[in-house]
Amino acid sequence: MKLRTSKVATSLVALGFAFGSLPSNASNEAVARAEKELKELVTAQGETSPGYPGQLANLADAYARNGMLEKADETFKKSVEAQKRIEKTASGAIPRIFANYAMTLINTSFETATPLQKRLAMRARAQNVIQEGQTYANRCPAASASRLNFGLTVIQAYRMAGMKNEERAQTAAFDKELKLLESDVNLGRSDNLTVAMMLYRMSQIYAPALPFRRARMMKPAQVVPDNWPKVPETIRQTDFKTAEDYQLRAMALYNRLPESDPTRINAQRNIVEWYHYYGQTKGAELQTQMLSKLLHTTDRDKLFPPAPPCPACGMG
Repeated sequence: MKLRTSKVATSLVALGFAFGSLPSNASNEAVARAEKELKELVTAQGETSPGYPGQLANLADAYARNGMLEKADETFKKSVEAQKRIEKTASGAIPRIFANYAMTLINTSFETATPLQKRLAMRARAQNVIQEGQTYANRCPAASASRLNFGLTVIQAYRMAGMKNEERAQTAAFDKELKLLESDVNLGRSDNLTVAMMLYRMSQIYAPALPFRRARMMKPAQVVPDNWPKVPETIRQTDFKTAEDYQLRAMALYNRLPESDPTRINAQRNIVEWYHYYGQTKGAELQTQMLSKLLHTTDRDKLFPPAPPCPACGMG
């Protein structure tokens, strides 16, 4: 299995995929600190505290990031069992514990200071954790953030690890779930927004979007043919088209909201900026027309409000 550099992990963190509260080069001091925090929580609140499983999971992360895989696994299993004792229903905390631990293992496997054999073992263990966690995720409601977040995290984990076959299979399965939910015209507002957000986040994997006002200030990225070499500020055509499909599917769900709904308006504004950032003039113009219809105006200041003045510097 080919190991990639930690730059991949860094870029994924920039997209909003966190790996936990501890740095990947966790030291013995960080482990000691996590152990101390767990002991203090147990002393103050006991092992039935709602925070106990999460504190155990944090300690498992610390062990894993310090290369202590056996202790990490043992502590991770304790965190799952503790959460089982606390949960009365499938709240989604257990899938999250599995997903976060798998991501921690993969993130740590990028550290070149970790021996190769141990890095490979972490990759293999992460895949087992993902497979086991899927059984718990499947018990959550189909449109729940808990279940869908798990599926998205698995795709991200396989993508990080360069496991292309597994990533393709997981993406196909996840997409099938999303399309089934998209076809349900009776989705409630909450579920509708959850599915729309998952589609948006899938788009982010292939062609990340910048915050609304920041995108206006950045030089557009260039969409290039797939056979072009990878250089900064470019994105390959296939990745852009994949991202665009997810963007438009997300927008179709936002369009089920009332025209005056701020969430729908913000989503419409964001997709304009997404097209703008990638230099897609026609796409940006089309989406701007749709925004204009929503707001019943062609005034650019109303379509794209300037940022309020900064209290510190007076600038937008």
